[in-house]
Amino acid sequence: MNNARLGLRNSSLVLLLFVSGLAPARAQGPSSVKVKGALTQIDGVPVLKVWGSPREQGYAHGYLVAEKAVRLLDRVLANGIIFTPESFQKQMVDHLDLMTIDPVREEELRGMLAGIEAKFGGPAEVPSLGRALRYEDLAAVNCIDLKAAQFGCSSFAAWGPMTADGATLCGHNLDWPLDRDLAQSQLIFVRLPSPGSNALGLVSVFFLPCIGCVTAMNSEGVALAQHDAMGKPPTMAKGFTSRTLMQRAALEAARARSASKDVEAIFKKQHSFLGENMIVAWPFDGHASAVVFEHDAGLKDGDGLTTRKPTKGSRFLVCTNHYRERQEAQECKRFASLTEQLRSIAESDGKERLTVKKAWRLLESVPIEGLATYHRAVFEPNKKLMHVAFPEGGDPKTRGKIITLDVAKLLEPLAEPGK
Repeated sequence: MNNARLGLRNSSLVLLLFVSGLAPARAQGPSSVKVKGALTQIDGVPVLKVWGSPREQGYAHGYLVAEKAVRLLDRVLANGIIFTPESFQKQMVDHLDLMTIDPVREEELRGMLAGIEAKFGGPAEVPSLGRALRYEDLAAVNCIDLKAAQFGCSSFAAWGPMTADGATLCGHNLDWPLDRDLAQSQLIFVRLPSPGSNALGLVSVFFLPCIGCVTAMNSEGVALAQHDAMGKPPTMAKGFTSRTLMQRAALEAARARSASKDVEAIFKKQHSFLGENMIVAWPFDGHASAVVFEHDAGLKDGDGLTTRKPTKGSRFLVCTNHYRERQEAQECKRFASLTEQLRSIAESDGKERLTVKKAWRLLESVPIEGLATYHRAVFEPNKKLMHVAFPEGGDPKTRGKIITLDVAKLLEPLAEPGK
């Protein structure tokens, strides 16, 4: 993530296999705490499922991926592609006072640290930092968008007569600078709602130590995808929220029948240091089924939020990295290409309709030079299906095997021993 804001610039398993369907894990070694999580695989891709209170979910997350998470952080800092140890400390850890982390998410991150330390039997040393892992490091990793962003990512949504089955289809490319260690650390996260909360469960694709989301679908079929954007200058001095944590909060609140309003309510209260565009799509029910939120911390303009809706009569929406309405639209070849291809389908008088297969082709038609596609996703909100593809071995020239995730099934609670 390069293009820095305010003059700051980046310098750039324990695999527990469960048979017979995701049996809950039990802590081993130095920990006597029950681990409310399971780490399995779908077609070779790790799937981490957690449940319980925020702290219990964080503990399970940390315990089940402890060695890989610490090793990943060490390697990413050592190779200097995203951050060096020095820039990570100076640009991220030392600026956490600018951020607001919800107490619930803080509890989850502290639970993650406790889980990692339980697995290690004590403090977890990070060689590149020359010290043990701290809560502040995990918080900084989850606020990685604080100081800099790299333009990338492309998305679209279509619905109704535009699609083969008349339902909603949504696609997303996640494009960032290539770090092969980071690319190969991606997991499918399954997060059940905490008992007593009003939150919805969600399935997302992200990196090992992260608790937020950039590509995800919730239990009601609402899908969200993030894109970096150059936002308006912040009018607030502190109190920023990590985009990934804010997006998780939005998806946990977004009901299918009120998704746009539910997400908007979150985005009007929480603002990131940088700008972003976020496409949100939901099951088609006879009306337009997606919006794009153009969002930043320029609170003098619409509370930092502009909602871009489809034009009247349109049955598709495109999102890349430049604002289209919050400020003067900038040229973007990917935006133009996706718009042209989708318009051609819309104007074919029903002779051509968008399918999942064609959605993949659309995503593959808009690579971005100088960046790598970490994953692609095609959502079917009406069916609550999420199709994901990861490049093979972190090679951005490959799409990799497509994995189909049944979101509703993945979010079914697991029976714990003794209950």
